[in-house]
Amino acid sequence: MLQGTFWTESRRESFRAILGEVKQAFGLSNPDIIAAVFDNVVSSPRSVRIIDADGTVVNEPVPKQHDVDKDVDPWQQPDVRTISRFLAGRHKTENDTLSALLIGVGENILLRKDLTTSDCIKCGGLVALYRVFQQAKFGEVDDRVEFFLTSIKPDRRVEGDQENPDEDVVASDLRKPFPLKPRTDVDRRRDAESFLSYFKRPATASADLEKKLFFERDSDKIFFITYRFSANRGIVQRSFTVVHRPSQEVPVVRFANFIDAGGAPRRSDGIAISFEQEVVFLGHSDHGASIKVMSFANASRPLKGYYGILMTNDPEDGSLASRFVMIRTEISKHQDVDTGPIEIGDLKKVLEPKWVDRLRNKVDFSMEDPVFDHNGEKVSQEGMVSIVEKRLYDGDKVLLADSEGTLFNPARTMHYTFNSALKRGG
Repeated sequence: MLQGTFWTESRRESFRAILGEVKQAFGLSNPDIIAAVFDNVVSSPRSVRIIDADGTVVNEPVPKQHDVDKDVDPWQQPDVRTISRFLAGRHKTENDTLSALLIGVGENILLRKDLTTSDCIKCGGLVALYRVFQQAKFGEVDDRVEFFLTSIKPDRRVEGDQENPDEDVVASDLRKPFPLKPRTDVDRRRDAESFLSYFKRPATASADLEKKLFFERDSDKIFFITYRFSANRGIVQRSFTVVHRPSQEVPVVRFANFIDAGGAPRRSDGIAISFEQEVVFLGHSDHGASIKVMSFANASRPLKGYYGILMTNDPEDGSLASRFVMIRTEISKHQDVDTGPIEIGDLKKVLEPKWVDRLRNKVDFSMEDPVFDHNGEKVSQEGMVSIVEKRLYDGDKVLLADSEGTLFNPARTMHYTFNSALKRGG
């Protein structure tokens, strides 16, 4: 186990602030952080796997040998509660757990290939701390760390031990190919144009949506509370959607969607594309784990709300399709919205009747097999409804009634809506 005094109080506080900033900047959930730890921290605490810039393994950890190292504890693998308590400052997190967090997130940053220059700058503080950790514990620093810090501070000294500023180290002058070459705004514009061309859409098929979604008075983002049916009968999922204006640097309309999942938000990201008959939000959830598609047709001009069909992935039910509505809100942070499941009966408390109707998936009732009366005569669907109604109302007393006292006939189409998501079959 790594012992020593590396995790002093000031370093703990510094790491808490840095980890929180990275988490917020990239929309990470606590499960995302745990996944990074499990992906990048090995069971043996005696070393970490260090890979050179060209992919050569410089230091391969020795796997834990239970018969020999019975007294050696592995890294303290954190769970969601541990991370929440550490970020909130409510728990004296063990040193090994902090080391695992630092290595896991640090390696995850170094391995990512899609970071822009601004993304790299956001990660600079964490990678700088990871550099100090490597130097203190292993006596050397991985070249990838040096390259990363040099790329965002090419003419400055790399931050060293904040408690011992005299030990700052000048960045390496090695000029090998940077393994995490930052992507520029020009690269992003070209990517957007190439992506849209695969759909046989013009390069402006996303940017042109600005005039259909944004009022002139709107800022660079607009916000919606979104509702969709879940696969659980009688339950609606409420989420928070952010839509970004296009810009010169990123000439596409982007969206992000957030929904609570056990105390940590699940996030979806993507771009909006204009087609001849509808607008499609095309993206992914949980950093590429599954697809997220939202399609709606009432988008010829900026409106208070939109409605349509979506396809997503639910952790419990897998792929599913559902109707949705998204209504504008002045709320600008997903943390301020009570996202997650709500009872279908509560919809009328939060939505106008017209939006409740647009969320419902009305399906006409139709008979597949023929129906016959007591004389053996074939009965039409209208005839069947009439026969059932006569049995429920004898001209004096209604046998079944709705909340307003109107006769309830279970055979009538008006009483049927498909109010749940269509999920993938087993």
